Amino acid sequence: MTSHSYIKIFLSLSMALLSVLSASAMSIEEARQAAAKGNTDAMLELARLALKAYRFDEAIDAIGKYNAKGKSSSEAESIKIRAQHGKSMLDRVENIQVIDSINVDADAFFAAFNLSAPTGKLTDGEIVNSALSNDWRAEHPDVIVASPVFVNESGERMLWTTTGGDHASNTTIWELESLADGTWDTPRALFDYATIFDGDDSGVSLFAPFLMSDGVTLYFGAEGDASLGGYDIFITRRDDDNTFLQPQNIGMPYNSPSNDYMYAIDELTGIGWWATDRNNIPGKVTIYRFVPSDLRVNYSPDTPGLIGLASLSSGVAATHPQGADYTALLAALPAANAQSSADEPDFTFAIQGKIYTSLDDFRNDSARRLMESYLDYADEYDLDRQDLDRLRIKYRKGDKSVRQQIIQLEKSQEEGRLRLRSMANEIIRCELGNKIK
Repeated sequence: MTSHSYIKIFLSLSMALLSVLSASAMSIEEARQAAAKGNTDAMLELARLALKAYRFDEAIDAIGKYNAKGKSSSEAESIKIRAQHGKSMLDRVENIQVIDSINVDADAFFAAFNLSAPTGKLTDGEIVNSALSNDWRAEHPDVIVASPVFVNESGERMLWTTTGGDHASNTTIWELESLADGTWDTPRALFDYATIFDGDDSGVSLFAPFLMSDGVTLYFGAEGDASLGGYDIFITRRDDDNTFLQPQNIGMPYNSPSNDYMYAIDELTGIGWWATDRNNIPGKVTIYRFVPSDLRVNYSPDTPGLIGLASLSSGVAATHPQGADYTALLAALPAANAQSSADEPDFTFAIQGKIYTSLDDFRNDSARRLMESYLDYADEYDLDRQDLDRLRIKYRKGDKSVRQQIIQLEKSQEEGRLRLRSMANEIIRCELGNKIK
């Protein structure tokens, strides 16, 4: 059993927001005509539609006319800022070969990143939950580990983000390293949004870190004023003093007016991956696979069909050079991951540096039985989380009658989280021969 509860929250809310933004009552041409007649609502709608269509100059112009009518709103200002980002990005769209794309279930999209063992792996937050000390949890009582978690090849380093608790928990990337005796050190905050972007962190968050095998280059998703969409993909590098440099938005075609939030490069197979919900498929995320390059080469700004290449709306085949054949490249994937594909773990649970992946790994019979109960309860907890996600979406769409149900489920989820934590601690103590009587 693997738990992906927290990624479901993020993706469900993101998709709900996108459905609202994309469910326009008029076409872009209808919005133009109404805006030309002085309709301020149509001006704002035109800006929304133009932003989504990569018509950034038109979006900026529409907001200018909206403001000239004495109108202003936080949404209008946000559209203007994002359109300005988009206009700049459209002048430097990277010329890459996108091999293909696959649409996968949103609740565990990172499982589709078929990375080779030397690259590391992406997994759910339970692997961190089982490694955190009680002291750290006591200091961060409301913090929830978000999925995905990046684990390096040796399994001795994990990078992750959190949700819940004080706002700072949503804007920090954490690193957890194992010690020589097999235990885990205290989590260290690599950086937070305010310091790394040198600005206010209100209304922003960080998500889905991926560290290259050099231990220096870090990719992550960030939502805020530096983003074109909701989440954009950024790159930063670790300096000699172990601090991180100012992040850079990696631009198009990776980022879009929608959410783009997970990026990884497998140096062994020579394949890159990124996740996006730009195609607005309910319950799905699109994973693009591409050929990474050491040297960035951009399309000329006057390239015909540039918007189609930037958005990938022209299809991935439009990025292929004549005669391109990726058969050999893709054939390396099963070989690189044959063992991990054949031996999909039942769960991941860390005890003093050792990762348990099946009930057979337990030496203590009592601990094994406790783990069975833990997994059963975790399944119930996950089903309740799914119900909570659906109710939150209904509430956001205007159904206020579900408010009390949401409150009750949120209380139940908090109680369930504490119970799972207690059960996990008892499993660990029992397996180590120090069971609570």
